[in-house]
Amino acid sequence: MKKTIITVFAFVVLFGFAVSGAMAQTWVWTQPISITNGTFEDFKAYPVYDVLNGLQGSTWIPIGIGVAVGWTLGTDTALLVADEVDFVVTPPIGLKYGIDDNTVAVWDAGTEEYVALDPQPTVPVEKTGGFTHIAASRDGTIYVVFEETATRAQYLLEGTPPFTWEPVTVRFTPRSLNLSSRGKWVTCKISDFPDGYTPADVNLDNLCITAINDQFLEVPICRATNGPANNRNESKLMVKFDRLGLIDAIAAQYSYDPDAFDLNNVKITVAGYGLDEELQFYGEDFIKTKPPKPPKPPKPPKGRS
Repeated sequence: MKKTIITVFAFVVLFGFAVSGAMAQTWVWTQPISITNGTFEDFKAYPVYDVLNGLQGSTWIPIGIGVAVGWTLGTDTALLVADEVDFVVTPPIGLKYGIDDNTVAVWDAGTEEYVALDPQPTVPVEKTGGFTHIAASRDGTIYVVFEETATRAQYLLEGTPPFTWEPVTVRFTPRSLNLSSRGKWVTCKISDFPDGYTPADVNLDNLCITAINDQFLEVPICRATNGPANNRNESKLMVKFDRLGLIDAIAAQYSYDPDAFDLNNVKITVAGYGLDEELQFYGEDFIKTKPPKPPKPPKPPKGRS
């Protein structure tokens, strides 16, 4: 069953490094490796970042992998949107990767077309079957599953992207956000940058809140350019984000399903770039929220004396 697209991919301009990198740079793929503990109906590596899980019945379990298989291999790069078998939207900015039976591609929101990754993972010439599932981990690694038609035996191919997203520490204040607040900003402090980088190396124009509770925003909430920022500290970057924009994004999720919304654990994802293309980073923080106050009932009209 195909997944439902719940997000608009609006990151082409703001996050052009990742989009162009995914399309133009060299990927590295493993040889197919056998999956040893059954046939799975779906796969995910997120939010379990380091272990690829498979779905059996209603349970997600870590997949078992065997050894690489020595097939005769070939490639194809003629992916058509109509032939899409599965897709995945990858953190932290919402890049979409899709597959048909023998090709992996990235979605270009500017042209509204898929662009095949270069090089492609290899597929077995002498086996009847094709790619059936795709998953992705937090660092951008792509997992593609090949399934034989007759036996339903499954094999895993792992793709390493030409770029990685480095984790940083993110902390928002206030720690508890009233969804009825009319304040101007929220403060975000970012630290623990990769070795060799300081806050002065960050491109402040492309620093944005990209997701709330792992749901990507149609339009990222980027740093408030009219708010104060401090990137002169050697270890910690301080910026402001628009409070009302963040409240609106959180409130929209809360209003959609209040009973399922955890007011005490709202995850906010921030992503950004350095002044050069070598630094791409993301971080997450959890804050508490207070539900918006219900509107006051209108006062009854005063009677005439």
